[in-house]
Amino acid sequence: MDSFLNIRFMDEIILLRPFTFEDVERHVAGDDKESIKWLNEGHPSTVESTRAWIERQHQSLRDGGPVFTFAIERIDTHDLIGMVETNLDFEKFEGYQAGDANVSYALYPEARGQGYATRAVNLVLQFLQTKEEIRRAVLQIDRDNVSSLGLAKRCGFEDGGSMTLKEGKVMRMFYKSCH
Repeated sequence: MDSFLNIRFMDEIILLRPFTFEDVERHVAGDDKESIKWLNEGHPSTVESTRAWIERQHQSLRDGGPVFTFAIERIDTHDLIGMVETNLDFEKFEGYQAGDANVSYALYPEARGQGYATRAVNLVLQFLQTKEEIRRAVLQIDRDNVSSLGLAKRCGFEDGGSMTLKEGKVMRMFYKSCH
């Protein structure tokens, strides 16, 4: 087994680990209107697209980044309940600076509203503290995504105001120091 698959971050409730191909069907089944709306650019996941996505994740882990995607697993049941990702390539995001890392996340419908995303983001913040080049974590949240706006507060991010993307979409920006 590749050593990059051994990366783990955990608290007493959840474990972050790399996705494996055994997760494909569960991840596809976890797609719903909300996850497609906020993260999948309007496209539902398929078995083929998810396998390719996991291949890209594994390659990025082998390469040491810039994208680090983790499955969120409940420790007590070993159920896969979502994903969290950080992208260290600030140039991929409008309004980001050198040293910024984007953080994004999605939970499957039955796992929402139970604090798992807050825990996952806090664990990713621990991971980012191991990256010397990263100064701050950034959440770019659609102004209509009420749940994620609340998560930013719960995780201690500072509100950086609104930003209109080139495509015209208004996003709220939140920042948290990593060191």
